[in-house]
Amino acid sequence: MELPRENATHTSSHHLRRLTYRRLKEDLGAESARRYLVWMEFLHSGRPLLLLIGGVPGSGKSTIANDIAHRLDSARTQSTDMLREVMRMLVPKQLMPVLHASSFTAWRALPGSRMGREPGANAVLDGYHAQAELVSVAVQAAIQRALTERVSLVIEGVHLHPAVLQRVPHDTDAIVVPILLAVLKPEQLRARIRGRGRKVPDRRTERYLDHFDDIWRLQSDLLSQAEQDQRNGINIIVNDNKEKAIRQVMSTIIDALAHAFSRDGEARTGSG
Repeated sequence: MELPRENATHTSSHHLRRLTYRRLKEDLGAESARRYLVWMEFLHSGRPLLLLIGGVPGSGKSTIANDIAHRLDSARTQSTDMLREVMRMLVPKQLMPVLHASSFTAWRALPGSRMGREPGANAVLDGYHAQAELVSVAVQAAIQRALTERVSLVIEGVHLHPAVLQRVPHDTDAIVVPILLAVLKPEQLRARIRGRGRKVPDRRTERYLDHFDDIWRLQSDLLSQAEQDQRNGINIIVNDNKEKAIRQVMSTIIDALAHAFSRDGEARTGSG
């Protein structure tokens, strides 16, 4: 309605942004208007966004990653499980047995482990970290390719433990947003894993449920690392409701963008 009142036959994108900002501020408040400005500046900056979504099986990583990538429109997606699968094709099991196991049974392939015995308190975590270290090589390559091509990338997977963030180049202007998804109720995580099996039968639901205690132990370790390592600014998001979690992820992204583009947005609108 603004343009007809102004009898405008054409306008600039800057003018449209200013009108949009004004309308959002009037109808939805200053915070919504600010977020709009932040998003527009990001889109015009040419800077890539690197969104890293970690979490154990059943935490909702792939579902939320795909939804967020759709909302970001131009973002690519990559799964660490897929990267691991490619590495398995290139490296035989005899050379890297840890790579060919599941993340929560990789301890069995560690030197000195016996297949028949139960894992010790740290064995599951040792196996996981050994495998994640190997997969991080492929993760680094995917990140570097995205940075070189200046495209946004969403990576999700159980292998994105906090130490992986130390591998992200520090001399890049990419906006890096690390997120750890968590399901804090055991019965809810079990239900999520069962739900995965109904939707995608080949995801070996029973095997996950058989190793549920190991998966729960792994999630506890990841949460502990994320809470202790504040330098990397890992955002822990509890995924007890998909829509709520998606909103929180988007809010976290906008906050990171606002931090990256810290100038006064309202002044840029020219609306004073």
